[in-house]
Amino acid sequence: MFASMRTNTEMAQKDRLFDVLTHSVPGFVWLSDPNGNVEFVNDAWCEYTGLTRTASLGKGWAQMVHPDDVAALGAIWPPRASGQNPAYQIQLRFRHKNGQYRWHVVRANPVADSGGQWIGCSTDIHDLVAMQTRDRAQAEILNKVAAGDDVLSILEELCTLGEEQLPGSRCTVLLLNDGGTEFTGGAAPFLPDTVHSLIPGTKVGTGVGSCGTAAFEKRDVVSECIETDPLWDDWREAFTPLGIKACWSLPVYGPDGDVLATFGFYFYEERAPGRMSSRTSTICGAWHP
Repeated sequence: MFASMRTNTEMAQKDRLFDVLTHSVPGFVWLSDPNGNVEFVNDAWCEYTGLTRTASLGKGWAQMVHPDDVAALGAIWPPRASGQNPAYQIQLRFRHKNGQYRWHVVRANPVADSGGQWIGCSTDIHDLVAMQTRDRAQAEILNKVAAGDDVLSILEELCTLGEEQLPGSRCTVLLLNDGGTEFTGGAAPFLPDTVHSLIPGTKVGTGVGSCGTAAFEKRDVVSECIETDPLWDDWREAFTPLGIKACWSLPVYGPDGDVLATFGFYFYEERAPGRMSSRTSTICGAWHP
């Protein structure tokens, strides 16, 4: 009887410890059966994904995995414990309830004396992955500059880097002449030729959209809503048919303080940064003629 009471007490203590851990850790915690069917998810998972616990059980959680990561996940899940390496780890992107995907490292361990259950946790590593990706991209861009690659291809690489660092944005890099008085061209991959052709020869100044104003006034310019921003009065007609609703622009300075180019980040929704993202300034540092 005493042994039975002790066993029940130990089980109750373990259950309590499990509850404390799963509701206090910042990442996702989950339990699955031997076939990979999820039987429990913690509050952090529900808060991040917007899914209810019921919707997440079984295979319901899998709908939140990035389509490009499904094959890698399928290669190891459901896992099979081995005596040499009972733990599994993989990096996946899970969709946030706002629609954006973030990188997580997922670890799974077999639960002792459970008949094949697995316990797993997932930790958000998106900022680390983004930093590593950015650093690699910047190194590649600098190598291209050093090798004398075509300027347009380098600028387009910068646009790609910018769009990766600010999800949901479309990017342009516009070059200025030696005096910094007008745009000479640049990369704007998402713009149709009819709009792109308007840029070369355009004089910079206050009211020449976000980029022209940023170059002229030598400051970051945020147009949260180009429909109502007077800086866009002369350019609104060209951009609103493209669905553009907001634009942030940052000048790129040379060693003497002159503006060499502007980065433009365009959005299909009205959008204001809490602060001008530090990511954008690191993008500017990737290219320095």
